[in-house]
Amino acid sequence: MKQAGQIAARQGGPGSFIPAFLDALYQEVQG
Repeated sequence: MKQAGQIAARQGGPGSFIPAFLDALYQEVQG
């Protein structure tokens, strides 16, 4: 799940964290 944090940090801003987290979570589910 640290991947989501890295994506959010790369895009910058807490507003980018949620979609980045959901995207990473979706990828985890698709696995």
